[in-house]
Amino acid sequence: MVTLQCGDQAASIYDDLTCFVETKTGEVNRSLYCLYEIAKSDLDLTELLLKTNRRTIVEQNLLSEHAVFDAAFQEFLTEHGHREVDFDAYHPTWSGQPWIVLETLRLMLEQGDIPHPDKRDRMLANRQEQAQNVFLKTIPEYAAQPVCNLIELCQTYTALDDIEHYHTTRLSVPFRKAVVALGEHFVKQQWIDTASDLFFISEQQLNDLVEQRMTCTELQSVVRENKEAYQHQLQNDPPFELGATDISSSTDATVNGLPGSPGLATGNTCIVRSVEDFADFVPGSILIAKTTNPAWTPLFYVASAVITESGGPLSHGAVTAREIGIPAVVGARDAISLLGGEQVVEVNGTTGSVALLQ
Repeated sequence: MVTLQCGDQAASIYDDLTCFVETKTGEVNRSLYCLYEIAKSDLDLTELLLKTNRRTIVEQNLLSEHAVFDAAFQEFLTEHGHREVDFDAYHPTWSGQPWIVLETLRLMLEQGDIPHPDKRDRMLANRQEQAQNVFLKTIPEYAAQPVCNLIELCQTYTALDDIEHYHTTRLSVPFRKAVVALGEHFVKQQWIDTASDLFFISEQQLNDLVEQRMTCTELQSVVRENKEAYQHQLQNDPPFELGATDISSSTDATVNGLPGSPGLATGNTCIVRSVEDFADFVPGSILIAKTTNPAWTPLFYVASAVITESGGPLSHGAVTAREIGIPAVVGARDAISLLGGEQVVEVNGTTGSVALLQ
């Protein structure tokens, strides 16, 4: 049987067979690379992006002095600005926080010479084709076609999953815009303090206010309590499995997860909890996060490895790490608390383990 022939090589074989898929994320990354090339060719712009706070650059319209880049940047936001930085529509997308894109470019510029994505894609496509040819030689003739179909389906649905995500998040922009517009009306009525406060009000509470079953003071109290609860939850780790006893196989010296992308890497850890931490990420570090989404992909280009507390072999972190060619361990429970920041670790993406060295 195929499983017997593969044995403990199954993870690496699977990686080879799915290492290259045309995705919308890949398309976005190529567009980012074009921005990187423009910025790199403009020494003044490079210095601006490296030395000036990226939010300040946007708010003071400092890109207007770099017309070629500014035009390309605006076109990028028009095309891909619906990319989310968080799955919660409470947080604006790239178009609402364009300095996040500039932060990504800053990281790319700090990395130095980055090869064109097409070069990496050709290498991965060749690797995938060769792996499939070798793998099919181990398959009995009667099973070869069904196995080919299965491989093709896996590759196809990896791409479809990414396409679905890319286009579904377009809904976040008009949804957030509508909520904020209604919130601004509430601010004028002095019912809430800021437009975004509306995200902390339930539909029933909204109806109660409109139909005068709730006073303005009561509503403001609800908003305050919900916002405080939200901030509290951000500072606390949720249970790995709701309602279950939290038991981890990890130790003080080793964190165990699932193989996400094969390979070994050693380096300093850098915890990223949200896009606000992008500015503090040091190129070459090992990225540790609870989870990642496509908007985080550029960080993978400057990370030496990735560790996530959630996800599996088909999660964003695993798929992207395989595409870029860096080790990844996913589903690593308690990685943030056990490893911390600026610790020296060895990431083994083949076995799904992380060893604390210092």
